[in-house]
Amino acid sequence: MPRGFEYNLPIEWTAELTNHLAFGNIPDLQALLTSAIIGYVELDTIVDNSPSVWASPGVLHWILKNAYLFNEPITGVKGKLHFFDYPLDENNLSPAHKVELRWPSFKAGTLTIPCTGDYCRHQLDAEVLSFDIGTAFDMLFNNDNTMKKVKKVVLQGPTESHTFSIDDSYVYEPYNEDDKPFRVFSFDSTDSDNCVEWQLVGFEVKM
Repeated sequence: MPRGFEYNLPIEWTAELTNHLAFGNIPDLQALLTSAIIGYVELDTIVDNSPSVWASPGVLHWILKNAYLFNEPITGVKGKLHFFDYPLDENNLSPAHKVELRWPSFKAGTLTIPCTGDYCRHQLDAEVLSFDIGTAFDMLFNNDNTMKKVKKVVLQGPTESHTFSIDDSYVYEPYNEDDKPFRVFSFDSTDSDNCVEWQLVGFEVKM
């Protein structure tokens, strides 16, 4: 992928990337390898109606499974548009490990969120814990889009965890320096500028 690709994405995709960065599922975007083959994945099926947030309308959707990362990426690969051949022996691939995504869980009013050590430590003195609204937090919303009661948030880092008692949880719109809500590009926008107001889910910490 080209560097800076994340600045031109719709909010639906940016929210997913931001959350996966916080969860520790992907490295810092500026540290992503370029000119490299990093692993392989199986193509399960092809449909045209996937509900995935990554599924663009009006095109075919490839359903993938069993993603593996090479222990040592293959570097020095010149990228090309579309598909291209590369001399790999599919029956003798380099050692690799299966990708296991870390994901939040919600049970009995306690929301447990996996996170990187840096993210965990940066939140220790926060008055409000904030995350982009993405599929990772779908379980917090009722069918009428009201939020379920969150009593505690546990940030689970690689070597430490921190528990926060929560006074309130809500969806809110951050404002810019001109005291106006941020407008971001969205697939779901019906406005003429193809933008919507950026929204976050916030958990107000009991002090």
